[in-house]
Amino acid sequence: MFEVVENPCEVFTERDMMRKAELQRFCSTDAGRQSIHEPWLVGGKTLATNGRIIVAADGELDGVSANPDAPSKAALDLFVEPPAGSTFMGIPGVNEDECDDCDGSGVVECLCPECSNVYERKCKTCSGMGYAYTPDKVQIGERTFSGYNIYKMRDLEDVQIHIEGDRHSACYFTFTGGCGVVMPIRQGP
Repeated sequence: MFEVVENPCEVFTERDMMRKAELQRFCSTDAGRQSIHEPWLVGGKTLATNGRIIVAADGELDGVSANPDAPSKAALDLFVEPPAGSTFMGIPGVNEDECDDCDGSGVVECLCPECSNVYERKCKTCSGMGYAYTPDKVQIGERTFSGYNIYKMRDLEDVQIHIEGDRHSACYFTFTGGCGVVMPIRQGP
């Protein structure tokens, strides 16, 4: 009789698996950004980004490896802590709701004005996701952020956002076990 032994390289601690899943939400799903589809390791931290929000969890999680194609030194340079005495706040509420335009399918039917054929296309309101965020924009201090990115932060433990800064600057935030930076929506000059 043989004893089945798991490959130690594939054994993840339950905590690390949960943490990796938590960070995976911040990774890009864009076809042209494969280098940031998964969390990666750099400088003793585990990073994840979609290009508009980046998080860095303290420590190197099991099952996550270095990624030579992902941003490394430049990504770490984003995490500049605000000066002592800076003002922080919790995240505002953002809800995820089924998209009204596509009824949650992510697809809408359209009628071609030239040939009268009916065809399906990705819903522009929800970008084909089937859900929308209410509100779609969130004002924090002088800056306006995508409701989508603020919604992603909701499950991080004890999130605190630095509210000072001009309307174009990235916004630093902390959570239990790490920190992050979220980019505002550019509006006007």
